[in-house]
Amino acid sequence: MASSAQACGPGEPAAHLAAAFPHASVHGTDISEDMVAKATARATSKGLGNLTCHVVDAQSLKPYGDKSQDVVTMCYGLMFVPSLVRTRRLWLGFDVVSLRWAALSLSLSI
Repeated sequence: MASSAQACGPGEPAAHLAAAFPHASVHGTDISEDMVAKATARATSKGLGNLTCHVVDAQSLKPYGDKSQDVVTMCYGLMFVPSLVRTRRLWLGFDVVSLRWAALSLSLSI
């Protein structure tokens, strides 16, 4: 199993996913180099060898290729992406888990 925790900030929920699924490959991503450094430090301190962290725009899965992730998560990051339509198209075909502070009207079907 491969999971992408987009906009993971300092490493959540990426670290919890990596700990819960030790045989999975978990990729934590954030657009901020500082947040990726913190996420990487968290992974190292917790001994999570299955968690790698990268600077990636939340509207891109290019580092992983099409359909290479089984699950995509985004915890409180969706409200910051400039184009919900672009992000929606990116996620088609994936199982997606996302949290948001406010209600969101977004159909994931085309």
